[in-house]
Amino acid sequence: MFEVQQYPKPIYKKTCKKKYPCLFELGYCWNCHRTVDLERHHIYGGNPDRQHSERYGLYVSLCTQCHRNTTDELDRGLIAQLKQEGQKRFEGVHGHSEFMRQFGRNYCEGSISEN
Repeated sequence: MFEVQQYPKPIYKKTCKKKYPCLFELGYCWNCHRTVDLERHHIYGGNPDRQHSERYGLYVSLCTQCHRNTTDELDRGLIAQLKQEGQKRFEGVHGHSEFMRQFGRNYCEGSISEN
């Protein structure tokens, strides 16, 4: 009969990107300080910003009610405050130029530029 030659399937490995520790304290709601019914909230949402938030540790714990308000954009003040605080903490570790390269937007009015 016929002999079928099998070619080995090429092995593709995903490059593992370094994951940094969370820049915020977890275990209580960042807004109302509750300690029950907590959910993880990525400060910068959308694609690819959510993946960047996960990689660089830019997420906080929010209780269910506060998380619902931020995801439905009912509490715009909290959203803006989280984004500004997230940018400040990120820039303290990685610098302003890296933040602009990853997220492409400045959320702090008077942030210090770093080259």
